[in-house]
Amino acid sequence: MFALNVRATHFHAVVASPDPPERVMHAFKAYATRRLREEGLHAQTAPLWSRHGSTRYLWKPLQVEDACRYVAEGQGEDLGGEL
Repeated sequence: MFALNVRATHFHAVVASPDPPERVMHAFKAYATRRLREEGLHAQTAPLWSRHGSTRYLWKPLQVEDACRYVAEGQGEDLGGEL
């Protein structure tokens, strides 16, 4: 993982994977949904995510750098907390 920013209602991540971005996004959502429900932070039956999300291929090092900068610095004030 190159960059991660978890917000109150969504998250941004820059990762390298041999899988298509859509599959990676689905895996992130599935894991997060399980954990949020296990911890009692979200109702068991209530929907949690929008139908899709933004996915991109980043082919060049500069694209990865720009995406990481956006994730780290372009999301507003830090919400605090720990991962």
